[in-house]
Amino acid sequence: MPSKVPSPPVAHRICIFASAYDVIFQIFHPHNPGDPPDYKNLAVFAGSYFLLGLLATIFGFSRYVTVKMARQAIPKTYMPITEEDLPEKVYGFVQSELDRVARLAKKAVPLLEESGQPGWGKPESSLQNTHFKTFMASTPHFIERAAVAYSPEFARPPNMSISAYIHMLMDQRLIARDLGLEYILGYEQARFGGNESGESQTTNIPISVVAGYHRSYGQYRAEPSMASYGGGAPMAVPGQDVICEDEYRRFMKLLSLILQVAPIRLSAAARSYASSAPQLDSNISKSSSNLVSSTKPLIVNNQRIVAGAVVSRQPLILRDLLPFEQEYFQYQKDLERDHAAPFAAEFYFKKGSVAERRWRQSEADRMAAQKAGGAGAKAAEASSSSSSSSSAAATEASGEDEDMTEEERVAAQEAKVEFNDRVTEADRKNDIRSLERALARTLYLIVKKPRDQHAWQFPQGGVHVTENLQEAAGRELAEECGANMDLWFVGRVPIGHYNYSFSKAFREKTENPTVSGAKVFFMKAHIFAGQVQVDNNEIVDYAWVTKQEMKDYVSAEYYEAVKDMLSDL
Repeated sequence: MPSKVPSPPVAHRICIFASAYDVIFQIFHPHNPGDPPDYKNLAVFAGSYFLLGLLATIFGFSRYVTVKMARQAIPKTYMPITEEDLPEKVYGFVQSELDRVARLAKKAVPLLEESGQPGWGKPESSLQNTHFKTFMASTPHFIERAAVAYSPEFARPPNMSISAYIHMLMDQRLIARDLGLEYILGYEQARFGGNESGESQTTNIPISVVAGYHRSYGQYRAEPSMASYGGGAPMAVPGQDVICEDEYRRFMKLLSLILQVAPIRLSAAARSYASSAPQLDSNISKSSSNLVSSTKPLIVNNQRIVAGAVVSRQPLILRDLLPFEQEYFQYQKDLERDHAAPFAAEFYFKKGSVAERRWRQSEADRMAAQKAGGAGAKAAEASSSSSSSSSAAATEASGEDEDMTEEERVAAQEAKVEFNDRVTEADRKNDIRSLERALARTLYLIVKKPRDQHAWQFPQGGVHVTENLQEAAGRELAEECGANMDLWFVGRVPIGHYNYSFSKAFREKTENPTVSGAKVFFMKAHIFAGQVQVDNNEIVDYAWVTKQEMKDYVSAEYYEAVKDMLSDL
């Protein structure tokens, strides 16, 4: 029997890693035919290849880990997202993520239309803080006033119910029968029903009834006793449809005054009727407005109540930063940049792109400013950074960089933006009547009265006994400054008041000498469009001034009374 061949030494087993075929052959073909396979070599072979595969896997994922860590280390301030600065796949990924974030942000916006208390107007609407049932119960009053505009005989007797009064107007063919029945049903539900009224029921029905007067006016057939109204002017002839132009204009004037009583929105039917109305004549007699409100002045405790309008134009651009604010924001910027983690610029920026050149230029300027040291290092860094960025932007916009390709020059020309000047022509000419001046400040409207003392002031006028402060301020604005301004009153509550006494000579000239003075309540309003039209009767001049400029126009006593109502910005 042949002797057993000894096992190979350890050095031999280490060397057989280089030859897989030799190892496999020796395992299954030993030197002696009767010897079993050498499973030790098989274990060493399998373990070595397992370690080799593990190392290959680690090296394969190292690229992914390196890229991910580099992207996380990039400061967000310097993350370009434009197509020319990114590879195609990276740009597509960035755009898809931006679209996803935009969709999520849109879904996260709260829906204000769903908020609100049943029976009350929705917030941020024209009917906010309005109780629908209370408003619906008050509509018969201005419906009656619109009916009286045609003839005093349409006034409601004291002992007649609202339902009977509406039926009377329907019998006179002043209101359509279906619309009148719908109004009666809505009115009774608001007065006696247990459920709250809806917005559409509250706004559409009453204004449709008032607008229905306009629709039924041409078809109205008056009785012989009502054949004339307004000084013998023909209103309607029995058996004939007549539209009287003067009475039509008078109705439209009354309708506009009635709609100012309550801020309600027109229904679709009412808008269709109003669209056919001609423009009101500026010379319409004020007798028609006397049917709605009396011109008797409102006097309380021997003081006349006056309403003033503080009309402002809000700033159109951001104001210039104060020196302290500039230093603060510059410090925050430097602090954020100094603490930002470094990243591989060659990985993120496309080689030879405009963004890469801009980045390297800014880094070079920053390093130069830091090496300069001293107290002015930060200032030098900010100055060099701003100058380099502006010069780079100018070079890119003009296309004068020799290193730029033709495609980059075209893109730079298309991206060129010209900014408007913060100082306008009105600022250079000091045109105080223009709204295009002092764009970063709040402007206030003051008017000049034809008198020597206390000539400059806010537009103001006496309040009538049937007016509220907002109505009186709007009426005075229209009378003194014209109707060519798109205004919005912020609220129905004054923002301040001012008391002054009448002189003895002035009290002797007035109709009521017992009135000792006036109390002015100021209502806040914003102007969106239009301009003042001087009538040369109540006012002779006007100006749009800031709070600081107002000192040069109004009296010192008047300025002390109103300065706290004005904005310093």
